[in-house]
Amino acid sequence: MATLGSIAANVDVDRNIVGTPAAGATVSIDATLGNIFKWTSGENETVNITAGQLAGRIITLMITNNALARTITLGTGFVSLGVIVGTALKTSMSVFQSDGTSFYELSRTLGL
Repeated sequence: MATLGSIAANVDVDRNIVGTPAAGATVSIDATLGNIFKWTSGENETVNITAGQLAGRIITLMITNNALARTITLGTGFVSLGVIVGTALKTSMSVFQSDGTSFYELSRTLGL
């Protein structure tokens, strides 16, 4: 974490940058690239965090389903309530906060 008086490092925790990971069977998220990750799921997917487990960092996943309901498994780097079962043509949002090792689920909204 940032040393006292190092304001530039704190900006890294909350930047409001939208990232668009590549959809596919496995979705990889590098949390150093943003804090909002938005994509359309075309199949059942597993989402993994590949980098960026900075303590205090908050990320949001915004997953829109295509014409079918999709199941999203939160894999490596996540501690969650379980799979996200989406609704066709609707968006699910989940918010996570890191303890420096894993991202813990704070909230989830389905069917937006």
